[in-house]
Amino acid sequence: MDERSRMKQLLRSTEQLVVEHKIPEDMLETVSGRVKTFHLTWKGAITGRLVQFPIERLKPLTIERLAWAGLYYLPDAKIEDRTVCFKCGRAMFSWQSNDDPLYEHVKFNPNCEYVQSIGDDNFKLDHTDASALRAEDETSERVDETETAEEKIDWNSITEDLPRDAVI
Repeated sequence: MDERSRMKQLLRSTEQLVVEHKIPEDMLETVSGRVKTFHLTWKGAITGRLVQFPIERLKPLTIERLAWAGLYYLPDAKIEDRTVCFKCGRAMFSWQSNDDPLYEHVKFNPNCEYVQSIGDDNFKLDHTDASALRAEDETSERVDETETAEEKIDWNSITEDLPRDAVI
């Protein structure tokens, strides 16, 4: 590799990426707001290269699923598919088309307040079988008598027995 190529690679890997418009913090509080971040184009401050989330490469994984899992798009110079949780700040990247964003989020930070709130709002826990996690029917009551609002969900015990490709 010649000197010019090495310098270009160094600039590309260390430059700061900027977005044309500031992202309001309250925008990240909603799924639709987080979805919007995946449509932003980021620009290299030095080279001017444009960076966008690789939506096409990751199909059938969707930006809606990423956003529902609490993630928004925040690339850096080296990682163009980097996402960050709006609540806990955990960065996740190197997405594959078969990844389940919520599963990954739970795996890397089961104590995230957002992950906990999803469990509180959308799932019933079967305490006799830690691997049993099922979505509630929309018409069913949203209160689970086996768990009070003060209790925190132990996602580690729930997900440890799930197969890697389980949809939760």
